[in-house]
Amino acid sequence: MSHAFVKENDDQWLDDVSPTLSALIVYLTRENNGNAVYEGRNFYDQVKGKEIHEMSNGFSYEISNEGKWQMADNGMIFYPYGNRLKHFNQVPDFN
Repeated sequence: MSHAFVKENDDQWLDDVSPTLSALIVYLTRENNGNAVYEGRNFYDQVKGKEIHEMSNGFSYEISNEGKWQMADNGMIFYPYGNRLKHFNQVPDFN
């Protein structure tokens, strides 16, 4: 059988992605079933000394000290909201 149509394992991890914003966008879009992911905003976190990229998928990313992408912990708190997660900058009042 020809290997032309056999798909090898194409799994890629976030820390395998080239440390550029365009590479991150391509990766996140692919992981989002082809639905476009874009940068919502970015800012410099003075405490961490890193640039933080808030993306349209609701998560934030930064480049680690090893030069690899990682999810940023920017103090947001996530709570279940139906079958999705909703983030709050403060603890919400559910009463």
